[in-house]
Amino acid sequence: MDGVYWLTPGYLMAGSAELFVGLFILLGLFTRSTVLVLGFTMIVAIVRVHLENGLFMNNNGYEFALFLAVISFALIVQGGGRLALANYIAKRTQF
Repeated sequence: MDGVYWLTPGYLMAGSAELFVGLFILLGLFTRSTVLVLGFTMIVAIVRVHLENGLFMNNNGYEFALFLAVISFALIVQGGGRLALANYIAKRTQF
């Protein structure tokens, strides 16, 4: 089982969340709701996996997960911005 540890449900859900949130942020779609999912995923990753290893990444610590969580919560407050694809869609569908 050493070779397929990434097939466990926790790894698959976290990896899928990071992948799809990254795509949605890049496109500027559903920004606030998707980064809420990412922020929650990173908090769970910090508590369940990285906390016991300390802060720094060279020891598999929680530094990068904390960074992603903070950026996620900042994007929840800020939103996608004026260049987000969601703004373009909203303008095109107004009557």
